[in-house]
Amino acid sequence: MTATEDDRARGSAPDPAAQAPREPSAGLRLKVRRAPVIPRFLLAGLVIGVIAGAAIDVLGPGSAAGYSPVRGAAYLGTLFGLLGALAGGVVAVVLDRRS
Repeated sequence: MTATEDDRARGSAPDPAAQAPREPSAGLRLKVRRAPVIPRFLLAGLVIGVIAGAAIDVLGPGSAAGYSPVRGAAYLGTLFGLLGALAGGVVAVVLDRRS
């Protein structure tokens, strides 16, 4: 039996010097890939789109015929929110491909 097998059989801890971690060589370079968190980009695009849609309705020339100002802001906020989420997803995928 070797020393580590003997230690295991007795239930005692192995010698820490025998299991010391090896230090990496000085010339070893690792490339760390930094990928974007896609849901954050989607959420940011959605929020920016909703704000832009609501701002366009409030600051625009007026509400369309037959729609209340709140309903118009909701429609434009939804439309621009979806477009913003799509744009955020495209930006995240482009950044992911570059990393």
